[in-house]
Amino acid sequence: MAEAEAERWLLYGVTGRTADQAEPRLDAQRCGAFGYPCSVLSTALLGAIVSPLPPELSLREPKTADLVAYSQVLGHVHAQTTVVPLRFGSVLASEAAVRTYLIENTAFYAQLLARLHGTEELAVRVILPPPETPPGPPPPSSAAAGAGAAYLRARQRHHAQAENQKAAGDRLANWLRTALTPYALSSQVELIPQGGGLAVAAAFLITRGTATALRHRARELAAAESLKLVVSGPFPPFSFAELPQAPSPNAEPTQTQTKDK
Repeated sequence: MAEAEAERWLLYGVTGRTADQAEPRLDAQRCGAFGYPCSVLSTALLGAIVSPLPPELSLREPKTADLVAYSQVLGHVHAQTTVVPLRFGSVLASEAAVRTYLIENTAFYAQLLARLHGTEELAVRVILPPPETPPGPPPPSSAAAGAGAAYLRARQRHHAQAENQKAAGDRLANWLRTALTPYALSSQVELIPQGGGLAVAAAFLITRGTATALRHRARELAAAESLKLVVSGPFPPFSFAELPQAPSPNAEPTQTQTKDK
């Protein structure tokens, strides 16, 4: 798709511009989200990876192909240099707004780029086994209790199951964090819904080139405990790119606006 006149810019990530960090080379054959080519908008010390976002394009329900293209652009940049990846949906209204955003946040991005230099992210997910059904209270001796009592007993069992699985998830999260921390620089671990149950979702910030060691150890642990585990990555360090101010995430034009503020 040919590049169009853009009133808005979709931001992918921020890189540094120093003697040790050259501006990334973008793949001319690879388009970004919505089929538009990417470019780099730069200030003296930072560069933003961007692509045009015409007003008629909506970010509320992106297609899978656009999310994949977005991730591929970031992966291509990450393979060359340190990048602070931005979540899909970060939008600014103009080229000038992008540069202003970079200038106003130069000190923060310089610190974050220094912290993330030479790192990447590995994701580990462990799916908890279904909880055991705890014994319920004895049924009432009289049928007079009827459907109401049966409903209350079912609710009690469901609540007990949920509490048991939450406790098991917390124990598993702490165990996973403790076991894999020696292989990582930093970690984030949380419980998330998974297919009607729970899963432990962990992100580990690691030194580039060390993913094999953590992946191997995670699979050893899963095999020893008969756990269902999935390891993915390495990726750009999404989970560790804490931003003080996101660039107008999910900005959308209204009926009275042609571009976002």
